[in-house]
Order: sequence, then C-alpha cells, then structure tokens
Amino acid sequence: MNFGMKPNQKDFDYSAKMILLKSIFFWLILQASVLCSFAQTNSPDPKFFHSVLNDGKQLILEPFHWDKKDIANLTLATGATAFVMLYDEQLHRFVVRNENKGLERFGDLVIDPFGNGLYALPILGGIYLSALSTGNKYDKNMMLLSLEGFVFSAGLATGSKILFGRERPVYSVPGNAHQFNGPFNDFSTDGSFVSRHTSVAFTLATILSRGYGKEKKWVPLVAYSLASMVALSRSYQQEHWASDVLGGAILGYVTGRFVFDFNYNRIRESKVKSLQ
Repeated sequence: MNFGMKPNQKDFDYSAKMILLKSIFFWLILQASVLCSFAQTNSPDPKFFHSVLNDGKQLILEPFHWDKKDIANLTLATGATAFVMLYDEQLHRFVVRNENKGLERFGDLVIDPFGNGLYALPILGGIYLSALSTGNKYDKNMMLLSLEGFVFSAGLATGSKILFGRERPVYSVPGNAHQFNGPFNDFSTDGSFVSRHTSVAFTLATILSRGYGKEKKWVPLVAYSLASMVALSRSYQQEHWASDVLGGAILGYVTGRFVFDFNYNRIRESKVKSLQ
C-alpha cells in the first residue's frame, strides 16, 4: 500500500474475499459459542439473556451515575486520545516508510483474529465446554461474561464508527487524519474511529485478567500482550490511525471493567467453590 494512494483493484478483491470469509466464519463461531452456552438445556437459559439485557441497560445508564473521579478519568482519556490525534499523520508516515508486506500479512492472518473473534470465540467456547465437563461454575461464568463483553465492546465500537464516520488511513487521500464524515455518511460501520479489533481485544484481556490474574499471574501478561499486538497490527496495516487504536483500547478496557465488576458479586461464590 502506498501512502497517498488507494489500493488497486487486486487489493480490493483480496480484501473483499477476506472480509466475506471472516464474516462467515465469525458468524458460525458466534452461533456455536452461543449454542455451547445452552448445551445442558433444551432451550436457551433465560438467566443468560436476562443478564445481557440488564447489563446492557446498566452500561447505557452508567454515565448518568458518574462521580467527579469518573469525569476526571474521562477527561484524561479524551485528552490523551486528542493529543495522539494531533500526531496521527506523522505516525502514519512513519508506518508507510517502514512498510513490510510480510509483516502486514502476518498481522492480518495471525494477529488480527484475536480481535475479531476467529481465535477468541473458539478458545472461550473450548474453556466453556471444559468447565461444563468438570463442573467448574466459575470458568463457565467467566466465559459467559467474556462473550457478553465481546458483544458489548463490538457494539459500542461499531456505534462509534457510525457516529464519527472517520476515513481510514488506507483510503484517505492524501493521508488526511482529520476527515470525519459524521453519522450521515450512509451510516457506514467501516469507519476508522475507534478500532473495533482493539476494543474487543482489550475487553477480553481486561475481563480475563481481572477474573484470573490474582491466581494466575501469567494471564494479564499474555492477555494484554496479545491485545497490544492487535492494536499495533491494525495501525501497521494502515487500517487505523494511532488515535483509533488508543481510543479502542480505552473503550475496551472500560467495557471489560464494567462487565466484570458489575457481575463479580454474582460469580464470586462460584469462584470460592472452584478454589476449594
């Protein structure tokens, strides 16, 4: 990909095929994961759906209950993202100067799936099935929380994409980092701000780290390392500006914190039993 130029037709054909394959595979995996959640019943567990709906409502209403500390954190996060946004074009030019097709393909095929569900959902589903077979209710609840966080994070990031309508660097000519088309540009879900891959990756990393980090010190290290690699990969492939991945990381972390902390009292008892 050359700076200041849109991809040629071959690039579009390849991207379209990859998007189609990823979408189909993602949908199949998501359905399988949801079905696994109800493997021991003849019908979907109403408690899971109730939890998702209740948490979703609380997530929407949460900003109305923020205190001064929350507002200060929001101001700090917004300021940091805005500061990085000032240097988006310079950072993009650095990426272009150090472009390597091999690394781009590696990021696309190996790293990115940790942020779009192709790796994460099968792993969560596998742990869930293992928890069912061993009777580990805590692992079961943690996998359901992770699935819930995945859905919330992807949804919030998609809403941000529609709201801001920011052009991706790969399609922006000549690398204009400040081209925001707003929500009235065909309501495109393919906008640049924020990075959905990064948001999902950091949501899962946060939930798993808070759920397992005290007993298994390696979990936060591995989880946040993978999430950071996803963020760097999205920027290196010129799919996102640096501020997009920073915004996605912040959104993902906050979403993960909310989902886990809001449900911790509910799943704490199962954690105690699993450690006995």
